[in-house]
Amino acid sequence: MSVYKVIEVIGTSTTSWEDAAAEAVRTTAATIRDLRVAEVVKQDMHLDESGAITYRTKLQLSFKYEHGQRAHPDSRPDRARASDRRSRPPAFTAEALAPGSPHPAGSALQTA
Repeated sequence: MSVYKVIEVIGTSTTSWEDAAAEAVRTTAATIRDLRVAEVVKQDMHLDESGAITYRTKLQLSFKYEHGQRAHPDSRPDRARASDRRSRPPAFTAEALAPGSPHPAGSALQTA
């Protein structure tokens, strides 16, 4: 039995939508192992004031969860020490998980 996670990413390119999609997959693959499927969800263009075009391709990427891999207990937000919870904000908030929330990744990879 397998379990897969699906995420959305946006790749950008000044050349084409295909290059934007390929950049999103390459960038994601550098961080996430075992990517399985990339599905194009949306394509659009950003036009700046000088007329330059940036192609943007939104993808849904799926990857397989690995069996036997467990996070260190202190890395889970629900198991953080009480002193840690007071000194830093929670790792997962409604704002951070909301669609369209900003992501600290590079310019070629943004959450949707």
